[in-house]
Amino acid sequence: MVDAPAPRWGHVAVWTGDKMVVWGGALGAGYDNVTNTGAIYDPVADTWTATSLDGPPAPRAGAGAVWYHLNISEEYMVVWGGAVPEMTTRAPVEFSTLSPTPGRR
Repeated sequence: MVDAPAPRWGHVAVWTGDKMVVWGGALGAGYDNVTNTGAIYDPVADTWTATSLDGPPAPRAGAGAVWYHLNISEEYMVVWGGAVPEMTTRAPVEFSTLSPTPGRR
């Protein structure tokens, strides 16, 4: 599928209400190649769009995530925990630069 994210394991996936966000995880064996990339899938258009690299959390695998809808103009994917090459993270990280709507942060 065109523009689908690279194969990975330990990623998070959340449903926004009309799109699916796939983010993070590891691109190979072990935690050596964890990533902070992802993509947004639109099932109606059957298309993938890469997530923004403007301010994402550190690369990680095995994290947790939820979609948080604050109001009509603010929605976020909140990512916390997971393993990074240097350590296991513990504090929540707000992924405030990801929105499935172009032009919104």
